[in-house]
Order: sequence, then C-alpha cells, then structure tokens
Amino acid sequence: MEHAPCNNSTTPGSSNRYAGGIHEIWPRAHEGRIATLILESDYQLPARIDRNNQLHPASDPHHPDVNDDTIETVLQHGGDSIIVGNGTLQPHQHIVAILRY
Repeated sequence: MEHAPCNNSTTPGSSNRYAGGIHEIWPRAHEGRIATLILESDYQLPARIDRNNQLHPASDPHHPDVNDDTIETVLQHGGDSIIVGNGTLQPHQHIVAILRY
C-alpha cells in the first residue's frame, strides 16, 4: 500500500483546513468538520472523556484508547479514515485531519 508524503512544512493549527494532534482533532470530529482522518496504525492514546466531552490523557495504559472513538465519530459524520505506517505522522503528533471547512 502506497502512502502519500506528508507535508512537513505545515504545523498543527497552521491552516483552517488542517488539524494535527488529538487535542485539535477531537473537538473538530464532534463538530463534523473532518473530511479525512489519518492516523498511524499503532498509535494509541489512553484517555478519559469528561462530562464536557474534554479529553484527559490517562496514566493507566489499560484505559480505553480514544482513537477508536475519534474514528467512529468521524465516520458517523460522513468522513473517512486512513491508517498509515508507524512514524509517518510523527512530526504531526501521529494523527492528522483534513477539514471540510
């Protein structure tokens, strides 16, 4: 499977059509703004979600991984998800999104 090269000149939050890192992606997923979610195959982020739908990293490695919830939310809003090889998105905190708007 071929992977498109990642534009390393773009940093998280630098464009209104790009989000990088789970803390930028999580709220945009729930707003329905993500057209395509791209994350590394083995990237995991144990986190808990509070009553205000805010993420808090969990110190317990057995805590549920928030990436499954993020993918599911993107798909529910009509977006797509792509899994890429490990290390591909490291400069972008292992997870990026192309935004609709």
